[in-house]
Amino acid sequence: MKRRLAVLAVLGGVLAGCGGGEGKQAAPPDAIVMTSNAFEPPVHSIKQGQTVTFKNETTGALHILVVGEQGLAKSEPGAPDIGGSAGHRSERGDVWTTPAWSRAGSYHITCTVHPAMTLTINVA
Repeated sequence: MKRRLAVLAVLGGVLAGCGGGEGKQAAPPDAIVMTSNAFEPPVHSIKQGQTVTFKNETTGALHILVVGEQGLAKSEPGAPDIGGSAGHRSERGDVWTTPAWSRAGSYHITCTVHPAMTLTINVA
């Protein structure tokens, strides 16, 4: 019986460490914060080859991020793929980093759930 309890305790510890942690890492200080219905700041400038990190600090709001504006996915040549028209799903507490932005220009990220949320990313 003691051995069985020990095995269960070890398995419980192993399972607790698996999964569920995706997107829950610490965000860098320059991360774009997603509130209930806004990006903070609404404009972000980076250099070519850099990435953009998002942190969902809502109290329960789901965000689905796409390249585009006013809640609609729209192709912007030069923007990295962040999930196409399906976008990237972000739950409360998630931290997510985009692929590198390799082409200079001005791009937009919007939330399909909250169309007023639009972020402008300027790549130099």
